[in-house]
Amino acid sequence: MSMKRLNLFTFLLIFLTFACHKKEFNSYVGTYDCIKSIHSWEPGQPNVYENTAGETVNVLRDKKLIKVFDLFVDIREISPDETYRKGTDDSYQSIRFSDNKIYYLEHTSAGGGGYEISYIGPKILQE
Repeated sequence: MSMKRLNLFTFLLIFLTFACHKKEFNSYVGTYDCIKSIHSWEPGQPNVYENTAGETVNVLRDKKLIKVFDLFVDIREISPDETYRKGTDDSYQSIRFSDNKIYYLEHTSAGGGGYEISYIGPKILQE
């Protein structure tokens, strides 16, 4: 392969990589109309469930990061239809974008008790 072709191939590869990241940013960033679900549990107590419709979740771009609440995710670490998870088994946040919807979960547990807060819903505004 000639040096000219190698340079052209390298340029195209870099260009396509950045173009794909820009497209992914644009597909995630926006406002979502979600159902907020809270599930809590304590040892010896019944589980508690609470659902609230009409909760707005804003997904923002901060340089090369996607921001949801206090979770920052590098765009290179997230893919459509795949769950990104940050934290430990006892305390973590996870997020997934699929079919123009957001699936966000915050989980905390200790000593047999804990809670989960989730937001699930479709995108209503593109930013």
